[in-house]
Amino acid sequence: MVEDLNRNHIFVNRSASELTGYSIEELMAGVWMVHPDDTEAASVLERARCEGTTGSNYETRFVRKDGSEFWVSISWNPIRDESGHITALCTVFADVSDRKQAQAALADASERYEMLVNHVSDIFSEWDLEGNIVYVSPAVSQLGYLPEELVGRSVFELLPDDDRPISKQRLQKLLTDLQSLRRDLRVIAKDGSIRWLEAQVDVATKDGMPTRVYAVHRDVTARRCAEEELARVTDRYKALAENATDILLEWELNGIITYASPSVRLLGYTPED
Repeated sequence: MVEDLNRNHIFVNRSASELTGYSIEELMAGVWMVHPDDTEAASVLERARCEGTTGSNYETRFVRKDGSEFWVSISWNPIRDESGHITALCTVFADVSDRKQAQAALADASERYEMLVNHVSDIFSEWDLEGNIVYVSPAVSQLGYLPEELVGRSVFELLPDDDRPISKQRLQKLLTDLQSLRRDLRVIAKDGSIRWLEAQVDVATKDGMPTRVYAVHRDVTARRCAEEELARVTDRYKALAENATDILLEWELNGIITYASPSVRLLGYTPED
C-alpha cells in the first residue's frame, strides 16, 4: 500500500484486498484495520509520515471486513523525490498468523513442561553425549543437591566407583543402538548415603545421529531395601528348613503337599517323592 502525506491512498494491490476482505476501492478510500487494542500503531505511522522513519516487522492484529482477526508483520519506508523530500509512504504487511499461533502453542507447551518438571517427584535430567549434566529438575533436592550444584558435572561422579565402568559402557551402547535403556542404579546422595534410582534413559537424535541424552529417575530405595530384606529372610528360612532335623511340611487346604524339607528322608522319602 502507498499513501501520500495527506493520507490519501495512491496504490493498493489485490493481495491486500484478498487478505482483508475489503475491496480495493474500500482500501483506497482509507480503512483503519488495526485492532483497537493496539494504541501505538497510529503514532508509529504518523511519525513515519512526518519524520520519514523506516520500520520493519511491527507485529499487530488486523480486523478483516467480516470481523475476524489475524496477525500481520508490517514494514514501511518513505518515498522521497529528487530533492530528498518525503512524498509518500510505502507500507507492506504480511500475514503471520500461523507463526504467531505456533509461538503461542510453543509457549503453552513450555509452560506445561516447566510445571511438570518443577512439581513432579521424578528427577528429570539432560546430559551431553559425554554424560555431562546440562539440566536437572528441582526434584533432585530429594538427594540433597540443588540443581546448580550438579549442572556441569559428569553424571558418573554421582555413582559409586565400582559402578562407573559398566555405566559408561551402557551409555556408549545407548548412543550406538539409539534404544531406550531402563535399569536400577546406585547414586551417591549429597550426605554420602547410597540411594537406589530407577532410570529411564533415552537419546535424542537429529538426522540419525545422537544429540542429547534425557533421563527420568525415580527413587526406589525403599523398594530395593524391602527386596533385599525379603531375600535375607528367604535365605534364613531356607537355611533353617534344609538343616533342621524336624520334618517341615507345607500343604494346600486340599491336603496336597507343596513343600517338604530334606529331613523327610528320615521316613525314607525324598522331598520330590
